[in-house]
Amino acid sequence: MAMALWWDLGNMVMTLRFGGFVLWAVLMILAFLAKNGWKVWGLYLLISLFFYLLIFLGKTTDTFL
Repeated sequence: MAMALWWDLGNMVMTLRFGGFVLWAVLMILAFLAKNGWKVWGLYLLISLFFYLLIFLGKTTDTFL
């Protein structure tokens, strides 16, 4: 959703629906194939923090939101 802050919202919604499903499927497969669950949790937290940072930067640079 961070990209929707910078580009057209209508186009981004369709892209995010497909991209979100692909990301969900890859992370779900990774969770079942990993030997160490703590590494998977760490990876999920890093990905979440990265996307949170993108949203935070998008809100700070766009003064209309």
